[in-house]
Amino acid sequence: TVEKFDAVKKQAFQDGKADVIDFANSKYEKFLLPEGDRFTKSGLTFGEIDLFGKLYVHVNGAFPEIKEGKLARFYERMSEVPGIKKVLSGESQFGLLAEYLIPVSA
Repeated sequence: TVEKFDAVKKQAFQDGKADVIDFANSKYEKFLLPEGDRFTKSGLTFGEIDLFGKLYVHVNGAFPEIKEGKLARFYERMSEVPGIKKVLSGESQFGLLAEYLIPVSA
């Protein structure tokens, strides 16, 4: 929790941050199609939407660098899909969604 995220935990986060970003970049990149912006022909499978959702909470939380990494083209394309864009802007039937993960303060 935020209240228990002390200086020791912040340092552990900083020490391991690069490894997490490297993992995100290397684990999925090899499965991208040559265009680099999708994993399947349609580009809108359940798995692709699920991965984008996970990337989104991390990008808007503790790992904003992932947005600029090897999945940048995928991330950008998915964020422009009309239905996804509607959810992200708070215009879906669910309204504005609260943050799931938050940035790590200095």
